[in-house]
Amino acid sequence: MIALTFGLALPGCLCFQAYETRWTLPDGDHAGRSSVIYENIGSSESTTEAQSTDFRDLVKYWKGDEYLLEAAVDSVYVTDRKVWLDRGRVMAEVKGIYRKLPEEEEGEEFSFSFDSTGYRFAWERDDDDSGGLTSNGRITLGDSVIIHWPPGTREFWFRDDSIGDTTKVYSLGESLKVFLAEEMKPGR
Repeated sequence: MIALTFGLALPGCLCFQAYETRWTLPDGDHAGRSSVIYENIGSSESTTEAQSTDFRDLVKYWKGDEYLLEAAVDSVYVTDRKVWLDRGRVMAEVKGIYRKLPEEEEGEEFSFSFDSTGYRFAWERDDDDSGGLTSNGRITLGDSVIIHWPPGTREFWFRDDSIGDTTKVYSLGESLKVFLAEEMKPGR
């Protein structure tokens, strides 16, 4: 569940400039909710042909069943997913519901745990993890990035604007415009 909530591995040479994730804990009969917004999705490929291939891979992955199956393995039921254009930038959002947070989960790049002192999410720090991180939790930067939320927290969020160097990332905005025009044609 945490892997889906905290990050998305994009196919091909796709990357994104920033992302924001939010989740609320389940409460009685109500499922927990999560959402992730990815901003300015682009391609590191310089040729139009390669960028188009990356965009087609993104749409195939986003609309395909494989993404839904990955989410189900992570105990998340995807309720909505969309891709849109905002001021020439490709944006994407995934929303889901889940039954409960795992008591502890570790991935290749992160760990999540909670106990009587609160909730903790941590990942190994790299050069990009500098000043672009904000959260409603307390952020500690050392060898790892650790976000700590106190006990009783019901709503969590963090935003990372420090994903990396985007000077060599090419916009997929034009590819999205062409795709949407094709999708809107009568008879589709």
